[in-house]
Amino acid sequence: MSDASVIKGAVEVVGPHNNLAEGSEYAYLRFKESGGAARMIKKVGVGHYIASYLKPGIEGEFHFMKLGRLGFILYAIKTASGEKIYEADGFSSWIKKMRVMGALMCLLFIPLSLVGLLFGGYFGVVVPAVFVYVIWKLLVSFPKVLKDSYLRAQLAGHGFTV
Repeated sequence: MSDASVIKGAVEVVGPHNNLAEGSEYAYLRFKESGGAARMIKKVGVGHYIASYLKPGIEGEFHFMKLGRLGFILYAIKTASGEKIYEADGFSSWIKKMRVMGALMCLLFIPLSLVGLLFGGYFGVVVPAVFVYVIWKLLVSFPKVLKDSYLRAQLAGHGFTV
């Protein structure tokens, strides 16, 4: 089961954002869905190509990938006029950043796990378990779902060909 989702509707509000070297991070995006309901997506990352199109009033299908507590990635838009906007290879720098953070966590694993073991009890078990989980997410799970081939397969499942 994937964490991919599609919202059909129009962008009503584009929240405050940070422009970064690898893209933009929006605090939130609010959509007016086709059925009339309003929906807000918090913590949304987009690449530069998608960010150039993301303005209030754009209507179509918006394809998101959930990255756990890190938030969402908006990786493709199919506008109401039929234009297909896809962030091709736009997440390679994000994948590299995640792998660097995972490697850093690997370096900190042994010393911080030893500290957890010194405290004993609950900390002796939880600290290593949390480190293993976070390292696995940063080195394996998140980079897998941000790969171009995986994102294209998700789009193909929704009839969106790039």
